[in-house]
This record gives sequence, structure tokens and C-alpha cells, in this order.
Amino acid sequence: MTYKEQSIFQKNTSQQIENSLLTVSELSTCIKNILESNFTWINLTGEISNLAKPYSGHIYFTLKDQNAQIKAVMWKSSAFKSTLELHNGLQVNVLAKISVFAPRGEYQLVVEKITAAGVGDLLQAFEDLKKELAQAGLFDQALKQAIPPNPKAIAIITSATGAALQDVLTILERRRPDILVFVYPCLVQGELAHLSLIKAIAAANNDQLQNNIELILLVRGGGSIEDLSAFNQRDLAYALAQSHLPIITGVGHETDTTIVDFVSDLRAATPSAAAELACLSSDTLFNQLDYLASQITQHLQSILDKYQHKLQNFEGLLKSQHPKNILNAQQQKLLYLVQQLNNNMAKNILEKRSFLALAAQSLDLTSPLKTLARGYAIIESNTHEICTSIAQLKLGQDINIKLKDGNFKAKISSLDKQLK
Repeated sequence: MTYKEQSIFQKNTSQQIENSLLTVSELSTCIKNILESNFTWINLTGEISNLAKPYSGHIYFTLKDQNAQIKAVMWKSSAFKSTLELHNGLQVNVLAKISVFAPRGEYQLVVEKITAAGVGDLLQAFEDLKKELAQAGLFDQALKQAIPPNPKAIAIITSATGAALQDVLTILERRRPDILVFVYPCLVQGELAHLSLIKAIAAANNDQLQNNIELILLVRGGGSIEDLSAFNQRDLAYALAQSHLPIITGVGHETDTTIVDFVSDLRAATPSAAAELACLSSDTLFNQLDYLASQITQHLQSILDKYQHKLQNFEGLLKSQHPKNILNAQQQKLLYLVQQLNNNMAKNILEKRSFLALAAQSLDLTSPLKTLARGYAIIESNTHEICTSIAQLKLGQDINIKLKDGNFKAKISSLDKQLK
């Protein structure tokens, strides 16, 4: 059916509809027949968003431009043939046909072939802004503020009606019920959302001293690149960079990355992960306290053991210097010396006795008495001088003669010198 024939058909159909009553099913079927018969295969160009790749192997996404969007599916058999790595923001050309699901009155594209047509406008704008802010220094690590491990109070900036808020509140209540939480509700989607976010960040900073706020959680649930566009705005990036309070962002799902994630002091993959990073759990704190208590106990015990050892040394030294102990030691020393003296004296006496015995034996061997016993005599002058030579004697001289068993006196009546 040509477009001209289609117009005639639609005109005739319009006239028939005015004169007849159709059911919803009849109308849906009529629309299905018109669309599927007139748009068998069409070439379209657009930007991918809301991309989903379930385990079934089919690929689901939305194809859109600035003014409209249409759902699309690529069945597993066609997806298997494609080598293009799909992602949100990718500008593509597709060969597809229209499929109408009459029961719900919905239609979608069934894509047979897909090729890259360039980077999508939103993704290109994202990359351009990312490059600009990086050159401006907003992503520098040196500018990142430290995240307090145990904040007294936390400000949560998010939608008041979103699931992200409930997730964060539940986790904080479970992990640290003692931390005060202040919610700053704001828009997280739409043209005015980034202005609402900026206003909430400013309000949290203004309440810093009054409410003891030490940390901001900027969170939002997942969505397409269009849904998260508020978090990719230049003004919001500078608002984060100028915040006096450290900010943890948890925007979207794990695969989502926004400009605020690069500017924030810490990026979490999800709102729940941001809540986990915001504070240490009570269990962790108790474990740390137990560990520190154990370390302190060990340190104190080490000090106590050290001084106890010193005390024992001093006690031993004091005992050794006690007068009674000194006296006992000297007494022991004296007893030892007396014993040594007695031993030495006994040894000396024994040695002297041995020497005297040897001397007596030697003396006995050379004793004149021994000579006398062999029949010899000793002649002494009247002056008791022992005479060893005849030259000492004179005629008529009185002499004393000693024998072994006595002595007698004699007078010299003659002298007879022996010739040599």
C-alpha cells in the first residue's frame, strides 16, 4: 500500500468509523495491520538509552532523538551477529521493522542490524564538560577532602520520595544509629534539578556549625543518561568543588558515572554503597575498641613486667647490701680463710717435719758419734778445741779424749809426726 493509497484508506476508514462502533481490539488490530504492512523494513538513526542486556541474550533499549523516543528490541539471533559494543549515549543507525503488541496498544522496533553513527549528543556534551573541568583542576586529588571516619551528623541530599533515601536511612540506622541525619530534599531529575541540588548543598554548608554536620551524601537511584543529566551540569560541579563539607556521591547504578562523581571527595557505586562508606559500623568500632584495649593491656603488662623485673633486681641488690647479709658473707669469708690457714699450717708443718726427718737422717749419717761408734775417738785440747792435727799438740799438754761411751784425760808424753 502506497502513502497515497494509505491516505485514501485512512479517509475512507474515518468515514466508516463515524458511522460504526469499534471495539478496542478491532482498533488495535487495525493499527497493527496498517503499521506492520506499510513499514516492513525501515532505516532509522538515533541515540541509545536505557540499554539492558539480560541473560536471555536479547538486547533492549530506547532509540531517541531530541524530540521523540521509541522502544526497541534486538533478538538474540540478531544480537549474536552484531560486533558493535553498545552503550548508552551511542548514536546508531538501525535496520528495523515495526512490531505492534495489540493487547496493550504498544509498538516497538525489532532491530535486525545496528551500526555506529557516532557519539550521541548527550554523551558528547558529557565528555566535553569532563575535559573542561579536568583542565580547570576540579578533579585534582589534592583538592579532595578527607572523609571523617565517625561523623557526628550527616546531610543527605536527594529526592524526598525516592527509594535511594530509604536505602541510605536504613543502612545508616543499622550501622550507626547514634549519628544524626539531616535530609535536604530536592529535585534529582528535570531541567531545574541541578539548581535544586546546588541550593541543597549550600543549605547543608550553612547548617554545618548549627547541626554539627561533617559530611554530605549526594545520592540518587539509577536511570538513563537523560535521567541523570542534572548531575552532569557545570554549575553543580563547581558547587561541589566549593563545598566546605566533604561530599560522597552515590548516583545511579554501578555502571553509571556522572560529572559529580569526578568532582566529589569520594565516589560510591550506588546510594547504598555511599551509606556504607559514610561511617564505620558499630561492630567495626567495637572491634577496633577491643583491639585497642588489647594493645593497651599488652603495653601496660609489658611495662609492668619491665618494672617488676627491675624491682626484683633492686630487691636482690638491697638484700645483698643488708648489714646482716654483709656480716654473714664476711663470716663465711672468715671461716673460709681460717680453714685455708689451718690447711696451709698443717701442710707447712707436715713439710717441715718431712724436712727435719731428712735433715736428722743426714745429720745422723755425718754425726761424730757415729764415727766414735766405729772405734774412733775425738781429741780436745785443754781449751776444748778439737784437735785435727798433731801440730796443735805439745809435749806435756793435757788433752781430753772422747770415746763412744765416755771420755778420759791424758797427758802427752811424746809426739811423733808422720812423714808425708
